[in-house]
Amino acid sequence: MNTITNQTNPADYRLPRYREIPNVGLYLEQCAKYVNMHLTPLGFPELTTSMISNYVKQKIISGPQKKQYGAEHIACLVVLAIMKSVLSIEDARLILDDKRSQYDIASGYDVFCDIFEAQLKETFRPTAAKAPAMRKKEGIAFPSTGIVHNVVFAAVHKIYLNRQIKELRDRMQNDEAAAKQGAKKKDKEASAKEEQTHESSVDTDPVG
Repeated sequence: MNTITNQTNPADYRLPRYREIPNVGLYLEQCAKYVNMHLTPLGFPELTTSMISNYVKQKIISGPQKKQYGAEHIACLVVLAIMKSVLSIEDARLILDDKRSQYDIASGYDVFCDIFEAQLKETFRPTAAKAPAMRKKEGIAFPSTGIVHNVVFAAVHKIYLNRQIKELRDRMQNDEAAAKQGAKKKDKEASAKEEQTHESSVDTDPVG
């Protein structure tokens, strides 16, 4: 279910950093619940247990240890869920495999979170320009022409578009409801007027 909560302000949103992710080992349902808790408020589709199992079967993420998922699994699932909103699963796998060969999961995940949150702030700040300006944080430029930066850029703007569509849908539904209410009011007024006219004509009829 794709739910967008109006109470969630994307500009203030924060993903858990690697050191904050539970590493005690979560069972399949707990793992899915944890990821969904952090991503569905932004409008991402829920991650199901069957999806996680399929990712393991397809070797997109490593298998659980004694049926438990640790921080590495959860970090990969968070990144994968965000990437999948704008990429096919095969394209997301390609990028993940490439980056995992270059960086360790902990540092790579934290950098991804920094990029994602920076783009959210840039896009959703009240005075945001149509084309986000170049910003720097700890030597990292946002946005850049790097492939991961572009994936995040697209994902954030999809969130923004989803919210615009929801606002448009809500406004149209409100307008439709108001129009129906107005039509009912007119019909009621017309019926009352017709009834008054009928009663008036009966009162003025000559007695036979």
